[in-house]
Amino acid sequence: MFDYFGIPARRAVSFALKEAKDLCCPQIRTEHLLLGILRADKAIADRLNAGAEQAIRGELERQAPANRQLIPESTDLPLSEDALRALRSVIEWEEGSQPKTVEPADLVQALLRIEDCSAARLLAEHGFATS
Repeated sequence: MFDYFGIPARRAVSFALKEAKDLCCPQIRTEHLLLGILRADKAIADRLNAGAEQAIRGELERQAPANRQLIPESTDLPLSEDALRALRSVIEWEEGSQPKTVEPADLVQALLRIEDCSAARLLAEHGFATS
């Protein structure tokens, strides 16, 4: 699935997996992808309001169930439907155009294209400018 992904985009997905595990979530959601992207690409993080990454993480921690269970580091987690849709849309777009390396900014654009996407809502709430 990640043939077109450059190292920063792969790191973003890896960070997303870690974020999901740290928050004891049984799947990688778009919000985890967003946190992974912000960790992997500081230029994208700089396009948000100051403290946005911590605010997003705090919001996810508050949403987590009280009885959550730790997820072992060796466990691979599935992607949520929206997260999978975002990653597939980047890959399909790449396969239909001139092949290039997928970067974290491409992942952000994919999140923004998904209707009712939590990560897109968080980007807007924290001042992300699309231009």
